[in-house]
Amino acid sequence: MILAVQQSTPSFRDVPAGHWAKEAVDFIAECGLIQGFEDGTYRGNQNLTRYQAALIFYRFIQAGSTCPGQAATPEDQATVQKGMEEVSRELETLRTQIAGFGETNTAQDARLQALEEQIKNLSTAQAQPAQPAAPAPDTSALEARIAALEEELKKVTEAQAQPAQPAAPDTSALETRIAALEEQIKNLTAAQAQPAQPAQPAAPAATTTEQEASQQSRLEALEGQVRALNDQVNTLRGELNTLRTDIDTMRSTAATPPAPTTPPAPEVTTPAPVTPEPVPAPAPLPRLYFGLGAAYPIEPPAAGPVEQALGISAFIGAHDVIFGFGPRVGVDYSLGTGSVNVTAYLVRNFNRGAFFDPYLGLGVRYDTTSAAALPLYGDAVLGAGFNFSRNFGLFLEGNPGFGDDLSFRFGVRAGLKVAF
Repeated sequence: MILAVQQSTPSFRDVPAGHWAKEAVDFIAECGLIQGFEDGTYRGNQNLTRYQAALIFYRFIQAGSTCPGQAATPEDQATVQKGMEEVSRELETLRTQIAGFGETNTAQDARLQALEEQIKNLSTAQAQPAQPAAPAPDTSALEARIAALEEELKKVTEAQAQPAQPAAPDTSALETRIAALEEQIKNLTAAQAQPAQPAQPAAPAATTTEQEASQQSRLEALEGQVRALNDQVNTLRGELNTLRTDIDTMRSTAATPPAPTTPPAPEVTTPAPVTPEPVPAPAPLPRLYFGLGAAYPIEPPAAGPVEQALGISAFIGAHDVIFGFGPRVGVDYSLGTGSVNVTAYLVRNFNRGAFFDPYLGLGVRYDTTSAAALPLYGDAVLGAGFNFSRNFGLFLEGNPGFGDDLSFRFGVRAGLKVAF
C-alpha cells in the first residue's frame, strides 16, 4: 500500500458509495496518510504490515494538523509516539533475527571448512601406509559439530515455516560442499580397499627376531587403525546423507505449497444386532364386574299395559372363580307392580377380553310376589357382551326360566357393564 500525502481524495474502486467504512477511508485519504495501491484499490480486507503501520504513524506526525477540520492534540501525538515505539521494538527484533541468520551462515561455513580439512587430513594419512601409525583422531568434536549443524538446519527449517519472516539462507553452496565431501569419502573408501604395502628398506639389513615381532606388531596396529578409520568414514557418510536429506526436505517444503488435507473417510460401522425387547405380559383382565340396565318380560301380565311390565335390572359378579365359572347375583325391580326378583347364576364367558364376548349362566330366581310356600324357580341367562375397552361395554341377554306350576317364562335385559 502506497502511503503518501496527496492533494485530492482518491476514488477507490473497491470502496463503493454506501460502504459502511467509506467516510473513514475518504477522511484518512484526504489527510494524505493512505494513497492506496497502483491499481486504484484500497484492499480493506488485506492485513497491514508493521512497515506500513510505521509509515502511517510517520506521515501522521509529519502532517500535524493538516487534516481538514481535525487538529492533532498532544494526547493524540503521545499515543502515536507510543505506537511507533512499539513498532520500533518489533523492527529491532526482526533486525536481530536477520543478523542471527547471517551469523548462523558464517558459523556453518566455518564448520564445513573444518570438516573438509579433517577429511583431507584423513585422506593424506591413509595415502602413507609405510609411516608409523599415528594415533586415531578424536571424532567427538566432529560429532558435536555435525550435531550443531543439524540443530542449525532445524532452526532454518522452522524459520521457513513461519509466515512474514525473512527468507531462509540459500543452501546451494552448502549442497555443493556436501557433494564434494561425498566425493572425498568415496575416494577415501577406494583407498582403504587397497591393502597397505610396507615400505621397502633402502638397503638390505640383518633381521632379528625382535625386529620381526616389532614389525608384525606395527602391522597389526596399522590394520586396527585402518578399520577404525573405515568405521568413522562410514559413520560420517551416514550423517552427511542425513544432512542432505534434511536440506532436500527443507527446500521442497519451502517451494511446494502445503497439499490439501484429505478428509478421513467416514468410518463404516456395522450396527450391532438389535435384541428385541421382551414384550411385557399384558395386564390381567378385571375379574369383578357390575351391570345396570332395563328388564322386560316377553309375555307381560294381562292385567296391565306393556309400560307397566318394564323393570330395572342390576347385578354384580366375578369371572373365572372355579373351572372357568364365576358367580353373579342380581335384582330385577318391576316399575308397574313393584315386585322384586332376586337371581343367582354361575356364568361362563367364552371370549373374555374381546369385543364380542358370549356367555351362558344357570341358576335360580326368587320371586317375592309368588304365593307358593317356597318361591324358588329354575332360571338361566344367555347373552353377549360388547366391550369397548377393558373396563366399559354393553350387554344384551335373554332370560328363560320357570314360573308357578312349572310354566315357562322368558325375558330380556340390556344395559351398561363396568369391569373393575
